[in-house]
Amino acid sequence: MSGLVFISLRSGSFGNSYVVSDGETTILIDAGAPKRLVAANTAEMGLPPPRALFITHEHHDHTKSLAPIVRHFAPKIFATPGTIFALGRKLESVGSAVVPIDAGTQIGVGKFAVSSVLISHDAAQPVAFRIDHTGGKSAAILSDMGDFGAGITDFACGAGLVLVEANYDPQLLRNSWYPEYLKRRIASRRGHLSNYQCARLAGKLIDSGTKLVVLGHISENNNTPDLALNTVRAHTDFPSIATADRYNPRIFFL
Repeated sequence: MSGLVFISLRSGSFGNSYVVSDGETTILIDAGAPKRLVAANTAEMGLPPPRALFITHEHHDHTKSLAPIVRHFAPKIFATPGTIFALGRKLESVGSAVVPIDAGTQIGVGKFAVSSVLISHDAAQPVAFRIDHTGGKSAAILSDMGDFGAGITDFACGAGLVLVEANYDPQLLRNSWYPEYLKRRIASRRGHLSNYQCARLAGKLIDSGTKLVVLGHISENNNTPDLALNTVRAHTDFPSIATADRYNPRIFFL
């Protein structure tokens, strides 16, 4: 394999999990997709099983398959101390090596360097991840955050592929059947990014050299893939934008 493969296994409240591999080393970001989906897609692409699992935060849609994934593949687990503490027994029971990481540090896995940055979300110590390869290719996952600043933009600057959350359309959220407390949570600075916030962030990334923006964590009730795409395209005038699917894997090559 001359480049990298990025697989969005699932992206949304039903589950979140992403694969990055160079054909020699496979990294898994989050454990929200079933073990069978991880196994089937890596095998189909001829990729080795995940050697490392990086967890963004403790929420169920990012960790619900943690135990079967770890028991089957036995990857080394990396997470912030806050996330490790929040997962508690769920993490203790899997019987795999767990390595605490501080945001801003870099972890080497094969020919990859994985770095992290703190994000604004209602979790214990959530982070976004960036994966850089010695061959010059890179990807970043910016999801589950209610706001972003210059630090997030600088962190993902120049990454070839960036998955950016486009969780909700403000009007659909306002008119939804969700209770008011949940609407406020989603739209808060510790909630999720709207299509318009995603467009602003995507524009900054594109200006920094990002070649492909993948819209992720698209709400099933307060958004649609077409609405997210059209909103971002209207504000960026950039053709290389795709969507991650809530239930089905999507494969991208870098």
